[in-house]
Amino acid sequence: MPRIRVSNTKKPFIFYLNLAKKYVNRYNNVELTALGKAIPTVVVISEILKSDGMATQNCKNNNNFFVYQITSNIESESLVLVF
Repeated sequence: MPRIRVSNTKKPFIFYLNLAKKYVNRYNNVELTALGKAIPTVVVISEILKSDGMATQNCKNNNNFFVYQITSNIESESLVLVF
């Protein structure tokens, strides 16, 4: 699964959004990872993918991690966000 490591200081937000859209279209899934202050950026990206009809959402809370799973509407693949 292709992985994007999101940073809130290295690249602009739109770069990560366009890259996530490209990966969902090409591979039908993508994994977005972030630490600290970049976590809200990942959540916003996933919400935009959801609002564009590219994904649906399923949230879980596992012990030490918050798993935010976005399922692609293209071929039922998933985008998993782990914080």
